[in-house]
Amino acid sequence: MHSDHQDCGCGCGDQIGFPANASTALNYHFGMLLGVEDLRAEQGFHTGRQQRHHREMHGYGVVRGFDVKFDKAKSELRVMPGFAVDLYGREIEILKPQCIDLSVWLTAQVADKPGFTAARGNAGYSLDLIVRAGVCFERPVPAIAAECNGSENQVAYSRLTEQPHLDLVLTPKSVAAVPDPVQSLLEALEAGTYAPDANDMEASRLKVFFLAMKTSSTPANIQAFVKQLMLVASLMDAGESIALQSLEEDHITLARLLDVDIIANPSSDKISLGEIHMNVRPLLLPTRRMQTAMMMSQWVQP
Repeated sequence: MHSDHQDCGCGCGDQIGFPANASTALNYHFGMLLGVEDLRAEQGFHTGRQQRHHREMHGYGVVRGFDVKFDKAKSELRVMPGFAVDLYGREIEILKPQCIDLSVWLTAQVADKPGFTAARGNAGYSLDLIVRAGVCFERPVPAIAAECNGSENQVAYSRLTEQPHLDLVLTPKSVAAVPDPVQSLLEALEAGTYAPDANDMEASRLKVFFLAMKTSSTPANIQAFVKQLMLVASLMDAGESIALQSLEEDHITLARLLDVDIIANPSSDKISLGEIHMNVRPLLLPTRRMQTAMMMSQWVQP
């Protein structure tokens, strides 16, 4: 199940995207005859370079927003506006609050998936709320020429519009608590019990960063810590460019819903939801926020 804008033109069901090819640009010359593939290549060059920039320079995750709330009276999940970047470097933005009816979703699962039964007070489900990039065809116009493949389409769509999709997926039954790695690291640093893990380089980077912010009281010390951190990160990342064809996840996880269950009621069944965990989402901190944090840290005494 996904959320769609009601005014979207057509074709929202397909997970298509904008053309993206960062390695090929048009070589214009006088008298050049431009066709559809040429214009797509022009689009794809700029889109592909932007997505590559996001992947290599910034990473992926939720940049802002996407708060998730549950309306018990309506059995609805409400997802607030937000902005994120996925593993491919594609931007995902929702401008208006979106809703997912959990009762409708559960009914659809029972109808479509063999072996899926509504819990009805026995043992609730664990669900992940995800968002993925998508594109809609819009603004149909008459097609004055047919494609060479023999198709006889009389109408073509002249616009591609961003259309993010919200969905729910089952998570393993054994998942109960959701650890917060950053909070756990901070607590370990405070208690002096942190033990570096040679196999967890991301944690090592976090440790260096937090120690720098915690123990450095002068701009010069902070700058030295950050410079060392950047050097270590650049050497560790050498050769780690993302192979897009090997990516398995095309979405961003926004929240984990625990103990989703159906409560039988004489008038109508209701949906119960135990907890909403937000700390499963990957986060992408904007540069402007890091700059603000660095400036503020100059005034923090150890």
